[in-house]
Amino acid sequence: MKKNELFRDWEFRYRYVYRKRRTKKSKQRFLSALVSDIYSMRTDVTVIAYDTPAYRSKNIYVGDIEKAEKVICTYYDTPVHTLGSYFMFDWKDQRKKTIYSILLSFILLFSLGWWGMMIYNGNPHHVFDLLSVQTSITVLAFGSYFFLLGKAARGWSSRQTFIRNTSSILTMLEMIRTIDDPNVAYAFVDEGCYGKKGLDSVRLSMKKEGILFYLDSVGADTPLQFSGYYFSNEEQRLKKVDKLKEKNINYIFSARKKQAQFFYLTKTDLRGKTFNWQNANQIIALFL
Repeated sequence: MKKNELFRDWEFRYRYVYRKRRTKKSKQRFLSALVSDIYSMRTDVTVIAYDTPAYRSKNIYVGDIEKAEKVICTYYDTPVHTLGSYFMFDWKDQRKKTIYSILLSFILLFSLGWWGMMIYNGNPHHVFDLLSVQTSITVLAFGSYFFLLGKAARGWSSRQTFIRNTSSILTMLEMIRTIDDPNVAYAFVDEGCYGKKGLDSVRLSMKKEGILFYLDSVGADTPLQFSGYYFSNEEQRLKKVDKLKEKNINYIFSARKKQAQFFYLTKTDLRGKTFNWQNANQIIALFL
C-alpha cells in the first residue's frame, strides 16, 4: 500500500470508526486497531496496564521505553462535550468546564422531563390501560427520557475528536512509519484529557536521562508551538519558545496564543476537518 493510501486508511478509521474513545469498550476497540496497525510496521509493541479509580487503563509503547533517548507521547482518550475554548494543559479548567456542561445538560433535561410530567398528569382524558397504544408510547417515552438523563449525568462524549487528539495519533503513526531510530520510542497513553496519570506511567518507565515529548492537537490549522527545556536550548533554530509550568516535559502542540503563557483552540479550531500536514512534517523533521 502506498503512503497516501495508508494514511488515508488510518485517517478514515480513526476519524470515523474509532472516533469516540471514552468508555472501556470503545477504548478497547481502538487499542486493538492501533496495535494491529503498528504491528504491521514493527513488532516491538507493548501493552502496559495500570489501575485508575474507574477501571484498568492501558498504555501502548512502541520501542524500548526504558532505554530510549527520546520518547514521543500523546493521549488517545477523548473528552466530554464542553463549553468554550480548549486551553492547553489546563486540566483544572477542563474539569470545571466538563462539570458545568454536565450540570447544564442534566438540568435542561430534568426540566424538560418535569414539564412533560406536568402535561401528562394534567391530561383529564388519560385512562391507564396496560394494553393500549397510548400507554405503550408513554412507557417508551419515559424509558427513553431516563436513558438520556443517565447519559447526560455522565456527560455527552464529544464527536469533534479529529483535531483533539486524533491528529496527534496520526502524526505519531506516520513517525513510526518513517523514522528508523532505535533511540526513539513512542507512547500512546490513556487518561490524558483531564490529567497526567497515563503520562506519569510513561515517566516512571523512562530512564532519567530520557527526553519526553508530549503532542497535543498538532493537526489544527493554527501555528505549531514548542515549549520545554529541550527547545529553549535550540531557540535560534525553532524561533518559538514558550515555557509551561511542567519543566521536565517538552510540549509540541498547535494552538493560538493568549498573552505570554496561555495557549488555546477555539470551538471552530476543534471542529476543523483538514489535517495540517505542514505541522506534521515539521514535527517529523525534528526527529530525523
